[in-house]
Amino acid sequence: MRACRRDLAIAYLSFAAATLAIGCGKAEQQDGRRASGIMTVLGLEYGDYLATHRNAPPAELAQFRTFIESRPQKMAEYRVASIDDLFTSPRDSQPIQVVCGVAKPVLDAGGFALAAYEATGVDGKRLVANIRGGVSELSAADFAQTFPNDVR
Repeated sequence: MRACRRDLAIAYLSFAAATLAIGCGKAEQQDGRRASGIMTVLGLEYGDYLATHRNAPPAELAQFRTFIESRPQKMAEYRVASIDDLFTSPRDSQPIQVVCGVAKPVLDAGGFALAAYEATGVDGKRLVANIRGGVSELSAADFAQTFPNDVR
């Protein structure tokens, strides 16, 4: 199952890299694909964090980042060149918000815990990632309903 998740993340990132290298499509579409790939990796890594920490989310971002940095082989498998790239959305150039310090997980429509989301997003829509690597885009209203304490 992990190999399948890894392959999915590699496919997202490879597609995004290929699209950037070829230069086809709009810059916004390229940033969207790259952001989706980044969010997939963050979601999968967050799921692995929970699995290795008795389903307890990181208390703060530094704990999650340390976890990711301790797994360079995974980052190589995902073809992530820089850990810093994982924590900035190419769509809004803002830090990606990782769900930390929550007592009760925030769930998506499929019932999976949400791991990360864009700080601002584009055109009122933000990408969110769940712990299975699923990425979806939420409207401002849906985001406000899902994360009522984080609406900026």
